[in-house]
Amino acid sequence: MFGLYRFILSLLVALSHFGFTFCGFNPGQWAVVCFYVLSGLLMERQFKKLVIVGGTFAFYTDRFLRIFPLYIIVVILCVITTPVRRNDLLANITLLPLNYAVLTKTSMYLGSAWSLSCEFHFYLLVPLVVFLSTYVLRWILAASLTVFAISPFLPNSAFWAYVGLPGTLFTFLSGILINRQDWGSLRIFYSIVAILGVGFLFSKVAGMELPTGIHCNVCIGYLVAVPTTLLLARLSPKILWDRFLGLFSYPLFLVHTLVGTLCLIYIPTVGMATVMGLSLLATACLIILVELPFDYIRYKIRNTKSFLTQVNSGLILLLTESWWHRRLTSSSEATMIHEREKNSFDWLALWILFSAWSSLSGWCLSACGYLKPAGIAISYSLFFACLILFRSHLQGKGGRTGWKILRSCYLAPKIWLLLTVLVFVGGIAYSPNNYDYLTYRFPRILYWSWDHAWSWIPTVDHRMNYSATGFEWDMVPLFIIFKTDRLFFLINFISYLLLPGVIFSVFSSLGISKRISWWWMWILPCGYCYILQAASAGNDSFAALYFLASLHYLFQTKTSSAVKNLTFSCLAIALMTGAKASNLPLVLPWLIVLFFHRKYFLEKSRPVMLAMVLIAAAVSFLPMALLNIHFTGDYAGDPNNYTKMKVSNPVSGMLGNSLQLGRDNLAPPLLPRPIDWGPMVPSQLKAILDRDFPRLNLRMGELQIEEGAGLGLGIVLFVSLFIVMGMRARVAAPSLVVARNSQALWVVGAGVIAWLVYMSKMGSEATSRLIAAYYPLLVAGILVIASLDGRIVYRCIFKWISFIAMLSAIPLVILCPARPLFPVQLLSNIMIKSHVPSGIVARYNQVYSVYAARSDGLKELIVSIPPSERAIGLLQTGDDAEVSLWRPFGTRKVIEVTPKDSMEEVKARGLHFVAVNQDALVFRYHTTLAILEAKWSASLVVKKSIILMARVGPETWYLLRL
Repeated sequence: MFGLYRFILSLLVALSHFGFTFCGFNPGQWAVVCFYVLSGLLMERQFKKLVIVGGTFAFYTDRFLRIFPLYIIVVILCVITTPVRRNDLLANITLLPLNYAVLTKTSMYLGSAWSLSCEFHFYLLVPLVVFLSTYVLRWILAASLTVFAISPFLPNSAFWAYVGLPGTLFTFLSGILINRQDWGSLRIFYSIVAILGVGFLFSKVAGMELPTGIHCNVCIGYLVAVPTTLLLARLSPKILWDRFLGLFSYPLFLVHTLVGTLCLIYIPTVGMATVMGLSLLATACLIILVELPFDYIRYKIRNTKSFLTQVNSGLILLLTESWWHRRLTSSSEATMIHEREKNSFDWLALWILFSAWSSLSGWCLSACGYLKPAGIAISYSLFFACLILFRSHLQGKGGRTGWKILRSCYLAPKIWLLLTVLVFVGGIAYSPNNYDYLTYRFPRILYWSWDHAWSWIPTVDHRMNYSATGFEWDMVPLFIIFKTDRLFFLINFISYLLLPGVIFSVFSSLGISKRISWWWMWILPCGYCYILQAASAGNDSFAALYFLASLHYLFQTKTSSAVKNLTFSCLAIALMTGAKASNLPLVLPWLIVLFFHRKYFLEKSRPVMLAMVLIAAAVSFLPMALLNIHFTGDYAGDPNNYTKMKVSNPVSGMLGNSLQLGRDNLAPPLLPRPIDWGPMVPSQLKAILDRDFPRLNLRMGELQIEEGAGLGLGIVLFVSLFIVMGMRARVAAPSLVVARNSQALWVVGAGVIAWLVYMSKMGSEATSRLIAAYYPLLVAGILVIASLDGRIVYRCIFKWISFIAMLSAIPLVILCPARPLFPVQLLSNIMIKSHVPSGIVARYNQVYSVYAARSDGLKELIVSIPPSERAIGLLQTGDDAEVSLWRPFGTRKVIEVTPKDSMEEVKARGLHFVAVNQDALVFRYHTTLAILEAKWSASLVVKKSIILMARVGPETWYLLRL
């Protein structure tokens, strides 16, 4: 029944080009997606038949005769009968370049030719795709679906979502999965597309400024195509009228554009029905004159096996065909097509290598002054070439464990999967608006990319210079290539996806029961600090993956290559320190594990070990520490304790950090109103803490947010349950107590020491998130000391508290002010109509509106600056979100100024406009706007009251013209 189906799809494409819509949606775009899914199914079947006859050449010959004769004739008719640009004739005749017409601005003679070009790109890949295992196809499909999901935030989003092959390949591969009857994977991908469709539709209805109209149509088309193709594939195709209608599909698909153009030129008043009738008449003529004769030739060649064999005997074709031909002749077709690889890919190792390469190439390109698109392209081409050459070192035993888990009957992984999907939707729907990211972490990348190298930036915000660079080096290639910040969340999201598996590996290697480890691999990633940063640009939680990976690979040295595992372990621990200097104490437990496994490394080649150490040092915090010493004289970069993070009194540090941890980890996910615990602290103790721990803040907000979230109350209760059950088991049920692992006690003891070092030396109101990398080993230490048997997981109280701990994260993800997954304005209107107290409504509106505008908070100043300005001055407090002033990225630079600068110095930097923060004038420089205007001979362009932080309130900003 595919003939009728294809004819209906061609009709929908033609009608949509003639102006037909359905409820505001474009059914022609649905039809194109349906064509793609159907093509995936039919092309695998076709290739498997033709490759027996004459190899891959037979398939390409068949596709060429099916597509090009009719297409070229219609193109020639367009050139003869319509006023088209003759300069683009070659691109239109060869077809393939039309898939990139959106990017190259090539004129297309046929409006639907781009989709034909996309399909022909897929035909070129069919011989490769058919021989891949279903397991590999799933990952390729997932990668393509990821490109589609993030495409609204990319330049030329229509290309990535609908026109180009990278974002549409998942539709073709879904057809192949239908042919292979991989129902479980299809259900998963079908559900993901449905969720994405709801998200895109929500963004469209909610009025978000995202180009998601095409995305909604693609999702609808996919949701229709998969079940329809699956149903029709089971019906008999041997029906005469069905084949007859199938003949009309391709000619109608091509010629309707030409007929519509001619009608518009010569008979503009004609109706849609008349144009469609003329299109069908032209289609019938093309079938008789072109399609049927070439189909006769095509089927004749299909049956001429000797001809194709002679063609394939050419030297080049013989080299390309021999391997596939041997596989076909040496085993049955079904066995060859469905052969499965037993080895799995080590994605954790790949992520570590990518992160290490990003850091290493960042420093190297900076040293050469080549931190720009060409340098990035060369660097990562070399990386992927090395990856291909040494891919065997990234293989390990295993297989489809991830897919079995997703299809399991257990609730814990499904809750984690739900949270992961929600997090991903939030990540793709909103720009990063983490305040540290906006004030110094992203601006430093903007400075580096402008200067094409790392540089010590002249700024009053010293964090831009001395802070660790690990996360930023991962961001650099994404920004330089794509010129957008919408993809930065993928760094945390990928780390979050890898977290459960490495938690299970480390916990079980420490002697914790595998049943208990299995539960914790899903529960611990639901900690608030991990789940809230998984779609953020924060750089705290992703270091936990590196730390756990460093232990994981050391534990693996007993069963596999010691050098390989030590390499990955050294890189991982180095990357952990490169992410944040506050993670340095965690090197101690890693050294303890390394000492216990020393016998596996002592006999290895010393040059290899030396090279490994040097590379690890290059991607660690060491380069930044040396630069800090060079520029400031202190390895941390803050010799005068400007940020007040260093604690001189260890006792005050321990006490203050304990209070901060209690505030964040014992707070419920939601509160009706803010609570300040500060007044409850005794006055004498408060005075000591104000002196020794000046950043202490015991105010508890209504909602846990990523800037201050810890593990959360749910996981703290779950950990407490293990402590209670461990104590009780020793008295009431000794059979549930197992022997402790002596080496594990040393490791977790070193972890506690590292944590205490941090607690006594660092003082911040954000301690709960800053120690995100410490939490896994602290939790593991409690589990090791409790030493409970795995049978404990079968108790009802265990399951209930574990589910509560996981489910408590769902409202946080949905209500997160940085990435709300609900209609904010609609709920505000409902609260007003329900007579909710005005104070609560005002607070609600203020918080969500501030977060919604924060990523481009100073845009009200930008609109008054001419687009031609290449530089903008900034006079700031040292904690201002300056990212807005850089937009559009790559077109202008922000240069900081101070009132001490003379008018000549300011103008010498090419500045004609300066953005000024009133608080900087008053509290930092103790001057006034009038004095500054007189000194610089400046005039006031605009004055705005802007809120960048809800707790701070409105700030006054000025824009001066020099």
